[in-house]
Amino acid sequence: MPSASEAPPWRVLVALLVYNGEALVTQCLRSLSSLEASPHSIEVLILDDASPAPGWSERCQALCSDLGFSYYRSPRNLGIPRNMNLGLLWALERGYDAVVLLNADTVVPVNLIPQLIEPLRGSDDVSSVTAWSNNVSIYSLPTEEPDLLGSSPDLVNWVSAVMEREFGGQTIDIPSAMGFCMAIPSAVIHQVGIMDPVFGRGYSEEIDWCLRSHSLGYKSLLAPSCFVYHAGSGVNKVEGLVGGANRLMSANQAIIDTRYPLYSAQIDAYWASTLPGDLRERGTRAIVIGAAKEQGYRLDAGWLQRRPSDEQVVRFRIDPVEAFPAVTGSYLGFECTLPVGPGGVVETLESIVGAPPKEIRIHDRGSRSSELIGAAAVRSGTQLRRLPYDERVF
Repeated sequence: MPSASEAPPWRVLVALLVYNGEALVTQCLRSLSSLEASPHSIEVLILDDASPAPGWSERCQALCSDLGFSYYRSPRNLGIPRNMNLGLLWALERGYDAVVLLNADTVVPVNLIPQLIEPLRGSDDVSSVTAWSNNVSIYSLPTEEPDLLGSSPDLVNWVSAVMEREFGGQTIDIPSAMGFCMAIPSAVIHQVGIMDPVFGRGYSEEIDWCLRSHSLGYKSLLAPSCFVYHAGSGVNKVEGLVGGANRLMSANQAIIDTRYPLYSAQIDAYWASTLPGDLRERGTRAIVIGAAKEQGYRLDAGWLQRRPSDEQVVRFRIDPVEAFPAVTGSYLGFECTLPVGPGGVVETLESIVGAPPKEIRIHDRGSRSSELIGAAAVRSGTQLRRLPYDERVF
């Protein structure tokens, strides 16, 4: 089999599942219009599952026409698994090499297609590749400020580019894919089939599909080099599948437990391993340090974990008296922890980032605060600010 770089380019179908959610869908469509195709060709198909919101289907179709996307509205509501199947069958009947199933509550990066498709082209035993995200169950790189990413495709592009540099196409074997964004080769659809309609309006259908593929010798991969913003359960919420007294999630989970009694143990084993933590540590460190190198950073010394008014400022924080200190870095709600070397806080950050802090803020007294005041005094490019100390009663 030729290597991925030697194989001919693929025709890729991106099938976007839509049901109401005009604000989310519009945002997602805008990000899809900027996808980087090279070397592959991309076509986008919007699958409107009979959205009932007045006038929304017509507006969606018009927007798709403006963006050059295909649009299909089901005559009646099918539910998520059957809507997914429309995308899978569309890809098979029209000769696409792969299909990317995508939820509408996402913002995708420009590098989505190369990062998801290359692992499929590089091996014939891969049934799916899932993107990394801020909100995708056990495969998450969490942030405390997801709305920042959701409102800015440029930030999503930046984070995904940092992940691509950090992980360089590395993939991770995982128990199953996640349907919010998963790439599937058409050749595997021929072998495995489509989503099982027994899952009704949706939930766990992609898990069942993946585990069926695994029984045939295929595997599922996570691509941490591709980061997709995910609002989380947006499609399920508008479909009425989560929240309230709805028992559909539990019922579909029971189907998975009955069909695949070992699956829950596989999830537990993955979660108990060092792999998820190592991935998150690498990812958040790359984001925080990458941003600090590009735009500079601020260093705070204080007892309280104050949240900055602007999360788009790179900030490092240190306890003002800790004898064996560690620095907590944050950017866009992502956080990482860095041990402080024997040279002190500022020297440690200089060695990692390549530059001293632009600003040092002293919130509280302490030996480390005194150290930072001294460090600022000998660095002409660092501004020192001493803020009023908080009163405390012990």
